[in-house]
Amino acid sequence: MQGKTTAGETEGARGGEGRSMSGKEDWRLRVDMPWAVACVGALLVTLGVHYKALCEDRTDLSLPELRASMEAKCRLLGDVFERPVMEQFLHPVPSQFGVAVWVEREPWASPVHEALDRIEDAIRRGSYKADAAGSGARRLRLIQRIVRVATSRPHSGVQDDSLSLVSVATAQQLGLGLAQHVCMVDLHGEVIMHGISFFRRASSSAGDSRVECFSFEERQAYCTIPEGVSSTWLSREVPAAVATLMSRWLKLDSFRDASTVRRWALEREAQSCKYALRALQQLELSVNAHPEMPAPLDVAETIGRLQSLIEAGEFIQFARAADDLQFHPLLLPQLYIPWDQALVIHFSILLPVMMAGILGVRITVAARRRRRAAEKVQESTEAKKND
Repeated sequence: MQGKTTAGETEGARGGEGRSMSGKEDWRLRVDMPWAVACVGALLVTLGVHYKALCEDRTDLSLPELRASMEAKCRLLGDVFERPVMEQFLHPVPSQFGVAVWVEREPWASPVHEALDRIEDAIRRGSYKADAAGSGARRLRLIQRIVRVATSRPHSGVQDDSLSLVSVATAQQLGLGLAQHVCMVDLHGEVIMHGISFFRRASSSAGDSRVECFSFEERQAYCTIPEGVSSTWLSREVPAAVATLMSRWLKLDSFRDASTVRRWALEREAQSCKYALRALQQLELSVNAHPEMPAPLDVAETIGRLQSLIEAGEFIQFARAADDLQFHPLLLPQLYIPWDQALVIHFSILLPVMMAGILGVRITVAARRRRRAAEKVQESTEAKKND
């Protein structure tokens, strides 16, 4: 009797098997659906991000409007801007000048600072923006300076000649490029560095009481000071030597004449205007030659800065801003990626996400098929019971 099973036990076993299959079916549906939603959701989000990057992440350059507003602002400079250009400007107008000075005696440093302070004050007084500068806003120095005391050199005494002094001065001023980054207060500006080395020399005669300066590079020079001079002589001759060199380098005839300084400042701003206008014209030609090349949204910040500088009348600054816009990496035709190549690149990036999306769709379709098959089985079972 142990090997026989009753009909009730058989029906109960079948009912239990049916319930276990039903539970297994429900378990698969409950697990598959979140995975499908996650895969499809990730696909939609990624497609949206790439669509925005390809189609909507763009801005308008408005180059004709920028050039018109800049030209209108530059015409306020008067006849200085209307003069014909005698030479092409290859670089933006420097917004600051840097001077690195090496002195062999510590008392020589004070006259150097005094000379640079006087030059700074003369340029500030002669500039036609002097009233605006005195309104309370803190203005940056036009001339940044570094003064070092170098008491030792390999050659000294009466045997010093020009070649040895040039060698020592060159060794001292070897780091002018690094000093340029130290003096650069405004990262959006241009800084040109100059170097001066002061050495002592033995007096050859009683009348040899003057500072002798020699230029050995375009913006590098050295000066010699006779030994045994008084502090009064230093306070008179050293500033004169520094002023002479700076006048030659800045191409400014005189620091004492306010009209000369004003004309020099206007010429710098007119030169800045012409450089900026030429930069925008060249950029406009490049953009017109590649009409399919869009302007990315990252360029909007540079355009906004240029527009604000134009409205503020900062002529020296917007030359560099126009230069930054012209050579912006995202506006270079050499770096432009055509739309078909961009689609291939984006498709290769999207491929894993698309596979996940396809997997999510497949899971959803399989779940619906199982649900329909279960419904058909249930309908057929109920129909048999009714029969």
